[in-house]
Amino acid sequence: MASIAYVTDKNMIEFHRLNGSRTMNFWRPGTAKKFTDFHEGDTLFFLVKGTEHPQTREKGILGYGHLKKIQTMTLRQMWNTYGTENGYRTEEELSEAIQRVCKDRKKIPSKINSLYLTGVVFFQAPVYLSEIGIHISNRLESYLYLDKEDPQVVSRLLSQAAKTGMDAWSLAVNDEAEREDFFEEEEIRHMISSIRKRLPFDLTDWEKRKARKWLQENQQRDSRIRLIRGTRVEGYSYEKGRCTLYFPAVSGNTLDMKTQALIGHAFLMRQMLQQECQYQIQIRICFLSDEEVSELSAMLNQG
Repeated sequence: MASIAYVTDKNMIEFHRLNGSRTMNFWRPGTAKKFTDFHEGDTLFFLVKGTEHPQTREKGILGYGHLKKIQTMTLRQMWNTYGTENGYRTEEELSEAIQRVCKDRKKIPSKINSLYLTGVVFFQAPVYLSEIGIHISNRLESYLYLDKEDPQVVSRLLSQAAKTGMDAWSLAVNDEAEREDFFEEEEIRHMISSIRKRLPFDLTDWEKRKARKWLQENQQRDSRIRLIRGTRVEGYSYEKGRCTLYFPAVSGNTLDMKTQALIGHAFLMRQMLQQECQYQIQIRICFLSDEEVSELSAMLNQG
């Protein structure tokens, strides 16, 4: 799990904002600095040129999106696949934008990195990293990892964004954005993923297959359940101050060592979330299995 801030063209962001985009193709030249750790579900924040602070001259963050997939494509392939999701009205405008950011402005790169983002959100006003204690060079031209040294950075950034508010036009065109707890859930989502990364819990391949099946079955019954980033076998749901964490009970026997380890894992995740979360929320544990495991759930949810 990772979060990065990427220097972004303001014209592209403005195009997506005015069109109420919830998905977009974030492109970068194939020669750009390569990612060392950026995967599906991770967050890309838009560090936008043209939003420079009047005193510090630092660029501001105007929104973010979650990575769905990364591809390498030609300009023509990218336009044929995503069209205006690339952030421009025509292929010619896209070509000109790519040329502006390339060292050789007379030539389009043969390969372009395509980062398809979902869950795109825009802020009402720029959020500056210095406001949350992060100071970066004004000469940054590509990207930086936000939470490599401090897992709480993104939580502070989202808290600051909540004060700023969501872009008014986004509120007008996106039903999901109208929820008052939108940023709150985003912050909690990141916290859960960050905590899970610090608490690895290993399963065998057979156990993973069973766990994925149980989680998918529960997602079909309840669309609010989402995967915890960094794992395909654990999930969470959140609504109005209530969070439920879902874990696979690979053994229904409470005396089994694997089950005892799972109980410790679940209990520690809940405890760390309670300690790190700034919001007053109720946190439940739910175990998923073919069999009834209410005994385990009751054990973890007492009090």
